Amino acid sequence: MVDNQNSTVLHYSGSWSLTNDPQVPNTQHPSPFHVSTDAGDSMALNFTGAAAIAVNASTNYGHGPYNVV
Repeated sequence: MVDNQNSTVLHYSGSWSLTNDPQVPNTQHPSPFHVSTDAGDSMALNFTGAAAIAVNASTNYGHGPYNVV
């Protein structure tokens, strides 16, 4: 598991901001997360020695799509 604030592993490009919501990921364990509203912003992650990666992201109405390449 990689913390979204780990800048050694995750590389954000564009206008990302770190924010808090007392319900994210849940009320018992709220945690800061990154948000961007600008098209073209990106986050890169390089990994080795694994067969897959899971992305925890919002899928609610109003949130933009994301691509995993």
